[in-house]
Amino acid sequence: MDLSEALVDLLLVRLGREEEKQRVLELLVTELHMTREEARSSVDEAPVVLLEAVPMGRARVIQNRLYPFVDLLPRMETVEDQPEEAAAADPDIDVSEEDFGELDSTGEQPSAPEQEEKLSVTSASEEVLSIERCHICGRTPTGGEKLAPCRSCSALTCRDCFDRLAHVCGKCAADGKVVDAPLGRVPGTRPQSRHGADATVAQAASGGLAKPSANLIYVLAGAAILAMLIAFYVIDPMKLFHSTTIDGSTPADYAVAVPADSVSTDIAAASDSTPATDSIPVPPGSTLSAVSGLPLPAGADTISSIAQIAPVDMAGAPQGVVLMAEETDMLTDDAGRIAATIPILLDRFAVLRLPDSTVVAAVTIIHPEDDTVRYALLRALGAWLTHGPVDELVFYYSESEYYPVRTVSFVRSEFARLADCMGPVDFQNCASTTSEEVWNLLTGGLQDWMARY
Repeated sequence: MDLSEALVDLLLVRLGREEEKQRVLELLVTELHMTREEARSSVDEAPVVLLEAVPMGRARVIQNRLYPFVDLLPRMETVEDQPEEAAAADPDIDVSEEDFGELDSTGEQPSAPEQEEKLSVTSASEEVLSIERCHICGRTPTGGEKLAPCRSCSALTCRDCFDRLAHVCGKCAADGKVVDAPLGRVPGTRPQSRHGADATVAQAASGGLAKPSANLIYVLAGAAILAMLIAFYVIDPMKLFHSTTIDGSTPADYAVAVPADSVSTDIAAASDSTPATDSIPVPPGSTLSAVSGLPLPAGADTISSIAQIAPVDMAGAPQGVVLMAEETDMLTDDAGRIAATIPILLDRFAVLRLPDSTVVAAVTIIHPEDDTVRYALLRALGAWLTHGPVDELVFYYSESEYYPVRTVSFVRSEFARLADCMGPVDFQNCASTTSEEVWNLLTGGLQDWMARY
C-alpha cells in the first residue's frame, strides 16, 4: 500500500503557555476551519485528537502548517471478518469444476490452513499514553532530538524547557533547585538519581563495604611507627636521651640559659607577624573611604547623562539587614554610568550590611533583557568591585511578575574571575556565596524585598 494513502490521527500536543494557546487557536480557525468555540475547546483539552483517519498526504500538509503543535499518530485498523476475496472477485467461477489435484491413498483431503490470528488494535488514546513527551510543554522530539531526564525530578524534558544555568528543568529552576554547583555554592536541594531514592541508598550501602586503599594502609603503618618512636623517647628505658646524676638532678653541662629579653622579643615578633583574619568586621568609616576611591571602568567616567535608579525603600526589608545609605548614594550613580556603557537599565541598586557584617552589593533587573547584555553587566560589575570593600555581589533578574526570580551571587575572591566570564557555564562555575546562612537570606527575604514589583 502507498504510504500517502495510510491513515493517521492528528494529535494536538499539550500547550503550556498562554501565548501558545492563542496562536494555536488562530491556526485551528484558519487552517482547519473550526469555529472559535470548537477551537477553544480543543486547546483547553489538549492533548486531544483533532482529526481521525486522515490520509498521510493530507496529514503531512496540515502538520507543516501547524508545526510544532500537531503530531501524527499511526492508525492500526482491526482485521475483522474480511470477505472472501476470491469469491468476491469472480462469482461466476464454478467451484465444482476446479481441479484440486489427486487425493492421497486414504481418500482424505488436505487439511485447511488454520485461520490467521487477528491483529490487535492500537487506538489514538493508547498512542498518547505510550509516546514520550516533555513534561512541561508536552511536545515530542523532532529532527533527531532526544528527551533528557531532569537531574532533580527525573521527568523527561526537551532542550527548550531545560535551564542551562541551573542544570535542571524549568519547573525545578523556578523552585530554586540547582545541581553541579561549585564548591563555594550552597545547593538548594540534593538531586536524586533517575530511579529515585532507592538507587542513592544502594550506592551508599555499596560504598560502605568498599575495601580500604593501599595508601591508607601505608599512612596507618607510618603513624603507628611514629607513635612507638615518641613513646621510646619519652620513656627512655636505656637513658640515652635524658642523662641524670646520682641524686637525680640534671648535670650542669646540660643546663641551657636563655636570656629573658630574647624570649619577650620573640613573643612580640610572633604577635606582630600574626595576620588579621577575614572574619573581623570592617568599620563603617573604612568602608565609606574605600568606596569613594573605586575607579570606574574605561568609558564609564565620560558619561554625563544616566538613567535615574529608583531609591531603595527600607519598608519590608528583612530583619537585621542594614542599608548603608552613604555608600549606596556614592555607588548608585557610578553603577548607572556602568550600565549606560552596555547599555542596560537597572531597576534597583543598594549596598547592604547583613547580620554577620557581610557587605553585599545588590543589583535588581525586573524587566526583559537579553542574555548577552546581562552577561556584559556582570563582567563590568566584577571588574569595578574587584578592589572595593564589597564582600559579595548578588544579582536578581526576572522578566515580569509572572516569571520566577533568578538569583546568582559572587564573592569578592571571584570578582576578577567574573570579569573574564563569557558564557553561562563560566558564570555558573564562578558563582559562589559566603555561607549557607547568607545564601538563605539572599534567596529568601532579601530576594522578596529587592525583586518586588
